Amino acid sequence: MIKITTLFLKKITCFLFVFVVLSALNACDDDSQTQQEQIQTDKQSTIQKVIPPEKSSIKQEKHTTKFQYTSKSKYGWNTIQRTGILRIIVPYSFQFNELLPRKSLSYDNTLKLIVRFAEDNNLEPVFISEKNFSNIFSLLNQGHGDVIAANQTILDSRKENVNFTLPVDYSIKQLVVAQSNQQINSIKDLNDLKIGVRENTSFWETINSIKEELQSNKEESMQDFDIIKLDGNLSSDDKFNQVVTGKVDAVIEDSNRLMLFKEYRDDIKPVLDLTKERPIAWAVRKNNPELLKQLNQYIKTEKLVRHLPETRQGDLDSIKKTSSVKTHHA
Repeated sequence: MIKITTLFLKKITCFLFVFVVLSALNACDDDSQTQQEQIQTDKQSTIQKVIPPEKSSIKQEKHTTKFQYTSKSKYGWNTIQRTGILRIIVPYSFQFNELLPRKSLSYDNTLKLIVRFAEDNNLEPVFISEKNFSNIFSLLNQGHGDVIAANQTILDSRKENVNFTLPVDYSIKQLVVAQSNQQINSIKDLNDLKIGVRENTSFWETINSIKEELQSNKEESMQDFDIIKLDGNLSSDDKFNQVVTGKVDAVIEDSNRLMLFKEYRDDIKPVLDLTKERPIAWAVRKNNPELLKQLNQYIKTEKLVRHLPETRQGDLDSIKKTSSVKTHHA
């Protein structure tokens, strides 16, 4: 009887051991399947495949479909490669029509470059757009995208929250007025002007720095101006329309971006350079050093192959120097 009982207990123990092992294996398979399903879901939730700019045609200007956010995931480089998707955060105004070939559009080349980077790494480039420019860094850090390609200037204040790549372009902050405006020849002519600027942008930082400098200057000839806070959802064209209709006297734009608008608008013009040349770069999350490394290596290679702008000595230091103003003559 004792032998039968002992034998029975051994069989029960063996059965329980096998059951536990099989349960553990099933759990691992479920986790793996769940992860694969998540990756597949991310692929299905993407907006649409970006048409390579080199293959674009004028007819594709109409393909400005509504953009939506992908699932919220803080992917590292290895996971990005597994998903096969690179989520590129851009302002809403960066639509397909702005990817079309232009005569002298340097910033357009940086968008083509990020698309080429994705395709060369067998990734599907997907644009994640945001109407309010001040939200793009939050979107990145919240995991709605992997990299920002929004013509953003490298600023010390921004480097606290993101890591910037090597420069992909350079630009100057320019004061833009209506074509008919003949009154501004120097910074002294800004007296009583209404200058429209979107908050939480490099333009906002630039114009407030100039205002503080003017207010601290004891010369009576150095006058003051009004900063009008513009709606963060305004596109660049909307911003220029504010100038043309007289709602504000002037706005600020990057020189490399302004070249685009000047190709189809003849009602605006730059009159003052408010800064020296500053570096433009892409941004990634601080916890994604491998993606940063891959992007920087690609930029270095492209500089040799496609003659991207080389690093200028002193550009980073000149970020703080916003008082050097150059006049443009129409």
